[in-house]
Amino acid sequence: MVVVANGVNLRFANKVSKLLQIEDALRMIDAAGFQRLGEAYLYRRGYRHPHQIGLVLGSSKTRIGTPDTLLPESDGRYVFAEYTTQASQLETKLSDDIGKCLDEGKTGIPVARIREIVLCYTGALPPDAVHRLSERCRVHGITPRFISGGEFAHALHAELPALALEFLGVQVDTGQILSIEEFIVASTKNTLTTPLDTDFHFRDKDLETAAAHLENSSVLLIGGRPGVGKSRLALEVARRYGGAHPEAQIRCIVHRGSDLFEDLQVYFRAPGHYLLLVDDANRLSRFEYVLNLLMEPRDRAMKILATVRDYALQSTEGRG
Repeated sequence: MVVVANGVNLRFANKVSKLLQIEDALRMIDAAGFQRLGEAYLYRRGYRHPHQIGLVLGSSKTRIGTPDTLLPESDGRYVFAEYTTQASQLETKLSDDIGKCLDEGKTGIPVARIREIVLCYTGALPPDAVHRLSERCRVHGITPRFISGGEFAHALHAELPALALEFLGVQVDTGQILSIEEFIVASTKNTLTTPLDTDFHFRDKDLETAAAHLENSSVLLIGGRPGVGKSRLALEVARRYGGAHPEAQIRCIVHRGSDLFEDLQVYFRAPGHYLLLVDDANRLSRFEYVLNLLMEPRDRAMKILATVRDYALQSTEGRG
């Protein structure tokens, strides 16, 4: 429900409040915490195999090193990442960081092998500063990437709320929408359900049939009695779909009793390709919230994969 008081949409006001909380937390984060947040953010953006040069492992301390994070790529080139929480003289600080990255005596890596320098900072830069810093990189054939505090705040609020909670202590959602990895971990903590971190055997035909149906339909329901392996099959179908569609963002719903509407808006309002796995859809009081994701906008491709207990399968199909 949207509540309007004195002409103000309170749902919108709550979103703004959460965004401001994230921005405030970013302003207060320490250097080591920001680097760990930055590395987690970059990993979610597809930057793999981080080597932490500027962090003391197992500690909340930074150490001198260039770059702060080294990301080797399969073609023998490298991505360098630098992080700073410095507010004053930010351009000077970032220019110095770029200079250190270009110093082969400090890094031991030829400049010609550096593909990209990622600059992460909690502050903001004026356009002319961005241009000057970009040119320092481009003259060496290096792509610059700027991630400001504003970009961090909006991304954590709209796309990566789990990072907002883990690193900043700001809870954007109700914790019911998880990644596949988080979904598996949650299953191991629930003593009433069968763990999902098991090998998948002897159900190849079921897998092939379900995967083919999902490719050709917007919704796939997997029904059956409790304990027959619905969730395990759904998980394998989701993994296969992700392998066939690496651009797809896969999320899983674990129902914990709270209203899902705001969470769905947080995770799925942006354009993109999504697969949503709903475990025990029969437990959701408003499954239509999920089904509504299949409608607009047209620039969002959505698939829904749901497990349903046999006694509720007919009513769930009717709601779809």
